[in-house]
Order: sequence, then C-alpha cells, then structure tokens
Amino acid sequence: MYLDAPVCEAGSQRGSGGDDEACVRREAGTVLDRRKGEHCSHTYDGTNGGSTTCTPYYDVKVRWPGRTAWLSVDSEMYDKAKAGDRTEVRLWQGEVVKLKVRGHTHSYLTSSQEGVIWWLTVGCLILATGAWGAISGRLSGLFAFPNFGWLFVAPGVGVLGFMALFGGPLWAWGFTILWTGFAVFWIVSAWRF
Repeated sequence: MYLDAPVCEAGSQRGSGGDDEACVRREAGTVLDRRKGEHCSHTYDGTNGGSTTCTPYYDVKVRWPGRTAWLSVDSEMYDKAKAGDRTEVRLWQGEVVKLKVRGHTHSYLTSSQEGVIWWLTVGCLILATGAWGAISGRLSGLFAFPNFGWLFVAPGVGVLGFMALFGGPLWAWGFTILWTGFAVFWIVSAWRF
C-alpha cells in the first residue's frame, strides 16, 4: 500500500504503473489553470416545483512529465494555487495519490481503495441479513419496522472497516461511529417496544 511506501530513488522509473512497484514516485509539475463550479441536482415534489441541491467543486490543471490532468482539490488549495506555481505530484502505480502546492497537500484515494468501501458495505449488509436470519430463524421478520436499522448499520460498518484499513480524518471517525451507534440504538430500542 502506498501510505507506507518509500519515495522512489531519483531517476527511477518505478511508480509509473507496474504491479511490482514498492515506492511512490515524485514528479515536479506546474499548475496550468484552475476552475470551480457546482454540481446541482433538482428534486421535483409534484406541488411546489421541488428543490435544488448544489455541491461546489474545485479543480486545478497540473502538468508533470508525460501527463496533464485536472485534479480535484479542496477550497483552501484552490485559493492558494495560481497558474505557473510549482507542484509536487506523487504517483503510485501510475495514479496520483498526493499533490503539493504552496505548502498545502491534498491526498487522493487509488481506484482500488475506492472500490473497497462498496464491497465492505455490501458484505456487511449480507452478513447482517444472514445473522438476522440465523438468530431469528425467520427471514420474513427482516422487513419488520425495528430491522430497518440494519440498512444503516451496514454502511457504517463498511466505512469503519475502510478507515481501519486506509485511515481517515478524525471527524469522519466520529461521524461514522455516531451514525452506526444510532442505527444499533434504533434496532435495540425498536425491539423493546
């Protein structure tokens, strides 16, 4: 995994895409441009016309030897980055895993890491369903009101597993623990009524 991998030696071609690479390659780059905007979705409710929800995005266009790409960044890095700024791009098996501009660092998940969270969630949902069937002896009870909490436990456990494997910020740990704890509380308290 790249988080514990050493930086490749100067001049090494490792880190460029092969499966046997055990180091992260550093490349000097340049900021070419930047852009920001919003991704919006509109929900219709049938009477009042609905509502629109927008999420801002921030990108910088970076060039390094052999490649140019738009990379998503947070608003702080977007504000600091200017066209012509020198950057450091870190590559793991050909994928960008870190970008440094003006002392600010932004990390990226590899495609394999992004895929793991969905498998963990699906696996936890299947295990929760199987556990319910084994404990209760009847799968028909799975759709009872108290058991809808399992639908919230599975993603919470999946995210916790992902962060245990790959790390995560403290706020994400806290939110996920609260989310999963609430779902477990729902199940326990709903069965008491």
